[in-house]
Amino acid sequence: MSENQQINLPNSMRYGKSKSTAVSASCSTRQFGATNGSVFNANTNEIRIAVSSHDGFLDCSRHSLELTIKNLSTDAGDTLTLCSDVACVIDQVRIESNGTILETIDRYNMYHNHKMLWSTDYSDWRQRGGTSCGPVDDSNTGATIPINSEITGTVQLQSGLLLAHHKKAIPMGCSFEIVLRLGVANTVLQNAADTQVQYEVINPRFFCPIYKIDNPSVMSDYMQVINTTPISISGDTAKSYISAIPAGTTAASISQLNDRSLSLKGVVSMLRANGTLVRNQNSLEARNLNVSSYVFNFDGQRYPTTDVLLSGTNVGRAYDQLSKVYTDDHSGVVIRTNFLPGVAAGSRQGSMGVDLKKFDDEQLRMVGMNTARNSSPSTIEVVFSADPGASELMTFAVCEAVFTRLPNGSLQVAS
Repeated sequence: MSENQQINLPNSMRYGKSKSTAVSASCSTRQFGATNGSVFNANTNEIRIAVSSHDGFLDCSRHSLELTIKNLSTDAGDTLTLCSDVACVIDQVRIESNGTILETIDRYNMYHNHKMLWSTDYSDWRQRGGTSCGPVDDSNTGATIPINSEITGTVQLQSGLLLAHHKKAIPMGCSFEIVLRLGVANTVLQNAADTQVQYEVINPRFFCPIYKIDNPSVMSDYMQVINTTPISISGDTAKSYISAIPAGTTAASISQLNDRSLSLKGVVSMLRANGTLVRNQNSLEARNLNVSSYVFNFDGQRYPTTDVLLSGTNVGRAYDQLSKVYTDDHSGVVIRTNFLPGVAAGSRQGSMGVDLKKFDDEQLRMVGMNTARNSSPSTIEVVFSADPGASELMTFAVCEAVFTRLPNGSLQVAS
């Protein structure tokens, strides 16, 4: 058969075209437990999990963090409700290696829930309900925990190192520590009875497949490379900026971000009323209450170029911008009614955002805006039509981070 004839054939008839045979390897799932205890609560609120890949490659694209949350109350009616999924109790995620902080995400529970809302589809949403005890409908309400009972779920940490681009594995010979800081009980779990919330996290564990290459020639080449050449992987992480909106604000409010990122792909901001940071409400919710427009400023330029208008009948541009921050395919499960400012508690999913990517090509990296090249201020300007009340403006700068393993085995990051 001539070359032209082969080109004209449909894929279903190209029998010479097949997958390459995988290199000989073995794979198993490894468990990493907390090194500083097995029970964590308000008094011992930091979980430290040491992870190493000295004898194989960590396939972190398939990792899972298992958390068991126990309701310590014994009073009738004190049922607790997850404010999203089991990740709601994580206030901060930090990854360290030999004293170097590789990644820090404050208000992680808010970032985690927002990313799940805007980067997944409905099949993922149903799976979230099963694996992580999250919502099974369009609300923000997760599973309930009866008195003196516990619930166990697994989540994937939305970390640039752990969820690297192209599902790259952590190179063999690396070690790092995952540090989880638990949130204050009254702001991460909901108690409709409005009585004191008490919880603890039991035996947290990090599960990750690790594979070993059985081909001596391949491993010999690999060892020669890592002993002389840095190896880099990249992934999307987030930087957190917290601003206060005082009560009585009825016009434009400008909040400083001053982000310094090599590749800023997008920014999301959530307005959370201080009055919701109580035990009988879902404290991870946000809504665009009385927001009439917003715009971000970087290096003296406005993004988008014209202000994004918001009202009960005009949410199209804001929705469009948010649907492109985390992914390139406009995915998400936020419905219009939950995005509107007047939505009832339990289903509030309003936020503000802007997509800053130069290219939507998964084969390219450093596709975002370089805000580290100078010291120009960056801000978000929000115009209010009426007083939203005392609130917190929580902003996440979604950026690319490059993690590099040096020949001496240490890890460093540039973001």
